[in-house]
Amino acid sequence: MHPGLRGIIFLGAVVTACAQFKEIGKAPFTEPVARQKIRTLLQVVQPGNRKETIDTLTGWTVWYRATLDDELIAAWKADTRANLAGIIGPLADPRVASAVVEFSWRQQRQTAFTLALAPVLGDLMERFPESAKPFLDDLLGQPIPSLAQSEAETVCRILIDMPDIGTWRKTASQILPRYRDVAEQVLERDEHSDDREKAYRAQVWLRELRPESSAPVRMPLARPQAPYDGPKSGTLECNGGPVPVGSEFVFRNLPPVKMQLDYDTKTWDAHFSPGEHQTQRLVLINKSNTPQRNCVVHWKVVP
Repeated sequence: MHPGLRGIIFLGAVVTACAQFKEIGKAPFTEPVARQKIRTLLQVVQPGNRKETIDTLTGWTVWYRATLDDELIAAWKADTRANLAGIIGPLADPRVASAVVEFSWRQQRQTAFTLALAPVLGDLMERFPESAKPFLDDLLGQPIPSLAQSEAETVCRILIDMPDIGTWRKTASQILPRYRDVAEQVLERDEHSDDREKAYRAQVWLRELRPESSAPVRMPLARPQAPYDGPKSGTLECNGGPVPVGSEFVFRNLPPVKMQLDYDTKTWDAHFSPGEHQTQRLVLINKSNTPQRNCVVHWKVVP
């Protein structure tokens, strides 16, 4: 190797290594002062300052993560929790998610477990699955929890809206029949929605809840689409954690065209479902006897 080149390579390695470390620096406030500042920001948050509040608190987490968690949980338990709906998601971690869901479901169901807050609670349970444990344990256990109409609607709304990933679809199939009348009311409203995907999903769920019905599930009419001129073939691969037995892995945002699939049919079942914004999803279900980490699907567009 040329002597000068060796020095250049070594210098480059040093620069790269240094770039991987960033000095945090001294905390800007003492812990009591930081706690009061965080509490004040949470008390005055509103749509107009929401982004600034999130950015500020996110920047402070390198020094005050535990303090922020304490104050987020305390603010959620107070009567002003509605103000946090727009910021609790971006600022949450597993500890916050677990505390918020358990308090809302088990301790203050009447005011903290509502349809208005269902999107927030569902988002936390989706992103931090362990936080959903008390909610699902109660709903799957015996005796079946006795819920007020509004509480049952919120349960159904969360389960119906949950993305079809992991075991959520299977779990919802076990719980919704326990509140069949309320679930059907929620789904009948969805069935008449202008949202094509929501209307189709409602039809699928209603069909499952009413097995005696022989009416076929029909995709709501959509606006005419421009001819597809995208890729004509491709490969899809699973990523993330293992897919449990009987659970789903979903590929999203696929073109809404007829496709021929090549995949391991001994391990996976596959079907398409409508997606968002004139796309479709490919849903794979692990039908093997063991969790699966890898799946590869080759696809090509067919006339």
